[in-house]
Amino acid sequence: MSGESMRMTYQTALTVALMGMSVACSSSSNGKASDKSAAKTPGGGEDSGSMPAGSTTPGCEGLSVPPITDYSAKGPYPTMVVNGTGSDGLYTIYRLMTDPSTYPDLLGTLASHGFVIIASNSTTVTTALVTAGLDWMAAQNSVAGDYQDKLNPTCLVTIGYSLGGGASVGAGAHANVVATASMHGLRGASDALHAPLLLLTSETDTFVPPAANVTPTFNTSTVQTFYATLSAAGDPTNAGHLIPVDIIPSPANALERAAMVAWLRLWVYSDPGARAYFYGDDCVLCKDPWTNPQRKGWN
Repeated sequence: MSGESMRMTYQTALTVALMGMSVACSSSSNGKASDKSAAKTPGGGEDSGSMPAGSTTPGCEGLSVPPITDYSAKGPYPTMVVNGTGSDGLYTIYRLMTDPSTYPDLLGTLASHGFVIIASNSTTVTTALVTAGLDWMAAQNSVAGDYQDKLNPTCLVTIGYSLGGGASVGAGAHANVVATASMHGLRGASDALHAPLLLLTSETDTFVPPAANVTPTFNTSTVQTFYATLSAAGDPTNAGHLIPVDIIPSPANALERAAMVAWLRLWVYSDPGARAYFYGDDCVLCKDPWTNPQRKGWN
């Protein structure tokens, strides 16, 4: 891997609280951080129910990654884990590295697609913790060290799972966030968002029931939102709420992981292949083993 491509792969920094994450985009191909965010949230009202194809052209200015065909697989870049770092040493960073290493499937896969992930070690993650980690990571672009001039602090993403799902939706109100995603998340303050939101859940999740948590987050969202539900058939081992953390092996693990990778690559890198997951009536998340897709703000 050339030094030039390594600089490009640092483009996004992602913070993760216990079950929550945030992302900060890395620099453009010249290794310098761009000072513009190019996320584009379409205007307009709620989905009429006809599931129209979207027309937005997302992506952060000047950022790109190699094309892929399998969105459930590891990305093109090797990653590493840095423990006990970030604000007050309370975070874990998943980042690119120059040598292969082992890493947890979800965060390692995301990092391998060109994101720097900072994960909170708190078991009671809050919006404040996610935001603090994100701010610290973004600030490293201006601090001497591994990340100097390798991040784009105006191209951030927040992602969360379970308790962190709600926290990351709250942190998505950050001015420089270009996209947010919540996996099996508790209810979040989606009415304060200004960038696109992905909500993932499953019919088999009885721990955080979608009707009481995910649906209200969708209903109060005022931004472009995709609400995807994995059917029971898509989770044959009944992993349910544990799908994202791979505790119970299931085909559902790869299905949800692929959706997350596609969402990040779409809004950060304007990856044309990722559009197939969310746009059009026959999108990947619109058909088996997914069920009842819901969208709003899609033109």
